[in-house]
Amino acid sequence: PGVLIMDLFLQRAFDGLTNGAIYAIIAMAVVIVFKASGILNLAQGEMAMFSTYIAYVLIVDLGLAVWLGIGMAVILSMGAGAAIERVLIRPLETKSVLATVVVPVGLFVLLNALAGGIWTFQTRGFPSPFPNDLDDFIEVNGARLRYSAIGTWAVVLATFGAVVARQLDVNPARNGPLS
Repeated sequence: PGVLIMDLFLQRAFDGLTNGAIYAIIAMAVVIVFKASGILNLAQGEMAMFSTYIAYVLIVDLGLAVWLGIGMAVILSMGAGAAIERVLIRPLETKSVLATVVVPVGLFVLLNALAGGIWTFQTRGFPSPFPNDLDDFIEVNGARLRYSAIGTWAVVLATFGAVVARQLDVNPARNGPLS
């Protein structure tokens, strides 16, 4: 019984660290956008969802390699994000607080409806850029540490490291990242 409890504990710890890493990178994105624009972009999740659908189309429907499809979706999404910032967000700097809430909420609704209209509201599986077959794991004391989890951790740590390095490079006098 003690061995099974430890197996279960480790499995839940691996799963929790993976989910936590995803939440951490989402939170970091929200903070970066807020620090850069001064506006809490409530549509950021929908923008990420729309970008993910673009990657899905490039990979699944057009048959591109996973990393190439993700890279192309990132580039396309950066362009769309820059356009949204210039056309919708930047003009809000001189507007009321209400406008800084209403415009992102409107963008949220628009992107959600647009994605549903284009791709339906049916849930889909996204192809993993990391090995993700049933036997793609390392066994640690009976728990399975999946290669996809290790890949997720690596991407999050690399992204966080790049943001911290960039922040320290821009202003080395600051006390911490994103301060």
